[in-house]
Amino acid sequence: VFLIGMMGLAGGMIVVVPHVASAHAPHDDIFQVLASPAYASDRTAFTISRGYLMRSIDGGSTWTQLVNGLDRPRPNQIAIAPSDPQVLYLVAPGGGFYRSRDQGTSWTRAPTPVEARDIARLAVSPASSNVVFAAGTSAGLFRTTNGGSSWAAVGSFGRVTAVVFSASRVVVSDATGAVYGSTDNGGTWVPATGTVAGDIGTGA
Repeated sequence: VFLIGMMGLAGGMIVVVPHVASAHAPHDDIFQVLASPAYASDRTAFTISRGYLMRSIDGGSTWTQLVNGLDRPRPNQIAIAPSDPQVLYLVAPGGGFYRSRDQGTSWTRAPTPVEARDIARLAVSPASSNVVFAAGTSAGLFRTTNGGSSWAAVGSFGRVTAVVFSASRVVVSDATGAVYGSTDNGGTWVPATGTVAGDIGTGA
């Protein structure tokens, strides 16, 4: 048995809906769990378990594997558009980037930049389901404004360890502990005045 910590962004508020669902302990390896932005009404959640993408439409009581259009094994990240729960993005090792416009029922593969054949992290803008940031496994941050049809590198980052949206701002951190913010969808970046690593080290 595992506990789904279903966390979604709703108007800037973190909504946590605990629910017990079945798993085959100790064999299941739950890598990621995401709830639909409309979970209160559609009861839909997604998980990556044992290298498979699974979806529940009944609050976690039952799960179905999603495979239509996914031609690469073992997805490693999924993201849901906060502005449209029907739009999802998924990445798999080796350059697999996929988009769904029907809440995961079917998927279409989209191109990925050569510099980011392996994507580690995804973040979808709350303002537009077509604006997505992707962080490479080893280095680089990339942005699409058309749902993955084309990509451009943004910023001058090494390995990006986190990328999130907060209201009208996108925030990233890198392997050095530095944090940067952008209010123009990654066109320009402003570093934070301190670093997380520095605060931890000094106790400030």
